[in-house]
Amino acid sequence: MKISIARFLLTIFVLIITSPLYAQSMRDIERELRSTYEGTIVVLKNSYLETSQKYDETGRWLGKSTKVGSWTLYSHVKVRKLSLKENEVHVEADRVFIGFDGTTPKGYMPIHNVPVYIEIRLSGGLADKARYESALHNITLRSIIDLAEHSSPVWNNYFEKLTTEAELHSNSPSPSTEVKPADAVDKTQNIFRVGPKVSAPKPEHTPDPDYSELARQEKVTGVVTLAVIVDTDGSTKDIRIFKPIGFGLDEMACEKVLIWRFKPGMIDGTPVPVRITVETTFSLY
Repeated sequence: MKISIARFLLTIFVLIITSPLYAQSMRDIERELRSTYEGTIVVLKNSYLETSQKYDETGRWLGKSTKVGSWTLYSHVKVRKLSLKENEVHVEADRVFIGFDGTTPKGYMPIHNVPVYIEIRLSGGLADKARYESALHNITLRSIIDLAEHSSPVWNNYFEKLTTEAELHSNSPSPSTEVKPADAVDKTQNIFRVGPKVSAPKPEHTPDPDYSELARQEKVTGVVTLAVIVDTDGSTKDIRIFKPIGFGLDEMACEKVLIWRFKPGMIDGTPVPVRITVETTFSLY
């Protein structure tokens, strides 16, 4: 009995001695993380729509809804405040909307703030700096290029081009390098290109794309360039983004082009699937 009491008193004594040290350590870790993150733009791994977001320390989503949106609207945030609690990281941030200068992404902060609150819960046991840093790294990406595996397939071609040094420093895309001249054939899918023997599909029904409320408020205008296959029945498929404008409008352009209809391309009077480039214009007037 005396031994149990002695152990209990020793435990209390250790807690009394170490608690201030732990609190000081927490303050030091928080100060370092605030210096690293506050005022910076970070790229979130997933473009969840929820304003209040919760994760565990492995980056697993703990929120109620798994709905995601365009990475140009929901992947980037500018950190306003970072704070630590015992085994918790709290981040207050504002969303940063992405527009494009040619093919080069550029950050755009709207006049009105769109806040997002992030909470990361660490499992039991006292967390050190490495665990807090790891928890933050598990929900973020190193660069915009890493978004490729977390974005819609319509962006695949764009991200492939973005990874090359030439595209990273280019001010204009080159969709014509994909849509080859003459009557070249994609032998793996039997997809044709417009050329002397292959007639170009002719548009018959090409409604304008819809505007997002955000883009309308911010008076965003521009042209999205897409590559698309026009099938033998005149329908469209396999849409790829070549020249985006951002602000969530690129995906809206893809959705609208899916219902476009053409008179199909022909070879000797026989309809064939043909890959072409198309443009969708966003204009407020």
